[in-house]
Amino acid sequence: MGVTRGELARYIMLRNYPMVGQQVNAKIREMGWAKTAKLLASLRESRNVPGNPYFPVRKGTFRDSMIRLLGLECISGLDCDLLDVFREVDVYDLMELRREILDLSLDRLRNQIKRRNTFFLVSQNMATTPYAVLVADLLEARSAEISELPSKPSLREVFSTYYGFVVITTGSIEKGFAGASKEAINGIENLSCQFGDQVPIPAKIIKRSDSAFSNCTEYTKKLLWGLLRVAASGYDKRSNAVRELGELGDERALPVLHSGLESNRGWVMPSLIDAIGKIGDPSSLELLQRLLNGRDTRKNAIVALGGIRHESALSCIKRVMDSDRAAETPGIKALGETRQPEAIPILTKILKSRRGGKRVHAMNSLLMIGKEGICVLMRNREIISKAIRSSGAPGKAIEIAQALPDFNWENSEIEAIAKVITKHSHMKGLAEALREIPEVLSDIRVIDAIIEVYKDAYSQDATQIRGSYYSYRARWKARRALRKIQGFEQARVLDTIAQSILSTERSTRAARRIAESRYLMQYSNLRQVVAKVLKIPDPRIQTPYEAWYRP
Repeated sequence: MGVTRGELARYIMLRNYPMVGQQVNAKIREMGWAKTAKLLASLRESRNVPGNPYFPVRKGTFRDSMIRLLGLECISGLDCDLLDVFREVDVYDLMELRREILDLSLDRLRNQIKRRNTFFLVSQNMATTPYAVLVADLLEARSAEISELPSKPSLREVFSTYYGFVVITTGSIEKGFAGASKEAINGIENLSCQFGDQVPIPAKIIKRSDSAFSNCTEYTKKLLWGLLRVAASGYDKRSNAVRELGELGDERALPVLHSGLESNRGWVMPSLIDAIGKIGDPSSLELLQRLLNGRDTRKNAIVALGGIRHESALSCIKRVMDSDRAAETPGIKALGETRQPEAIPILTKILKSRRGGKRVHAMNSLLMIGKEGICVLMRNREIISKAIRSSGAPGKAIEIAQALPDFNWENSEIEAIAKVITKHSHMKGLAEALREIPEVLSDIRVIDAIIEVYKDAYSQDATQIRGSYYSYRARWKARRALRKIQGFEQARVLDTIAQSILSTERSTRAARRIAESRYLMQYSNLRQVVAKVLKIPDPRIQTPYEAWYRP
């Protein structure tokens, strides 16, 4: 039996390149490269790894695997859709595929250099390969970019060249200049002096524009703009760009991110560490291990180590958890990030021996690992039930339980869910519960439990609510309510919530919490009450949400 789509996608996201090559070669021998390329393309477009909705597919990580699969590491800057360009090659063996695409990739690379798209090409890597014939053209194209600049170029024109981009993103004229002509080096030195006082780059210049990097694909443009914003923009843009690069998962962003760790302190550091962990390349292992010694970076570095998914990373996480009790919670999260079955024994032990939030974190980490972790959770059904009834994070415990196959809710769990939903002293938790567990809300036992909770505190007749549920059920069941919330019973519960806001001692705070939820503000009764409590114009007027609510 061959590897499944989910297993193949998992190997790709784990950067297990030997297994990717082995399994893809088996697929090629079975059905040819054209059909295998189509299968791989479908995996790339998936939002999550098939069979594991908690394991996102990152396009950059996918691209890195394809580069190694096709043997193109020496020209990792080849800017095209690899699967689309090489799909027509008719072969039934991986080694034969690599030989066949050599001439095609040479032609592609030659045209790319002519278009002056050389940002991620490394001449040293090409020098001892069949692509060495293009090294001279590569260096000449980069020098020509500098010589053809106007006498007083704009900053955007400068960073659209290879050498200008390297100087701005690395802060040095030493990196990336191997083989450059003296004229090019002198030219970029002069430009560096001219624009040295413009870093951070003004926001209006760094704003994405088609006039810069116009010869690159959309994917490469996104990567280049992200790197530029990380290296040379102000804090807000830098922090957002770091997160975007982490979600992209492309290992070519690592040199700039690693450099950022050396030069940045404070608020940007956690984002940088998190992005490096999401990319998950083993080259970051040593750097993250050093960060474990820092008091401010220790917890983030532990979680990021889980994303590296290397044997030494797993052993390092275990060692830190054993030596530092304060690192146990981030360590549990890191074990889930490894996605490795080897972490299951540790998580199972924590699941059985810890309480409250740590138990819920262990449940979530087992869920992230996939089917092996889910089997452990299904065998420990009573522990999940305790977490739902008594943990410090019942909303998360409910969400995890709902993700398990064939999970049947017990009456005590239903009562716990009702308490979470009706805990109006923390309206943000209410909004999360209503958004995350709509399927549970459709259970009649939940409605009964909610009514029981409200019956003692509020004057509304519970029998009337129950009667309304039955009389309107048939008419409303066929309609799809917003965000998958079904039926008249939810509207009646929300009516009760609206009335409860007015009677609570912290009505202003509760109203603000409700106003923060776009989901809850879809209901007119809640909008009217929020408007009354906060003393703002009636939100039923045709004005956008942001125009009338300011927390």
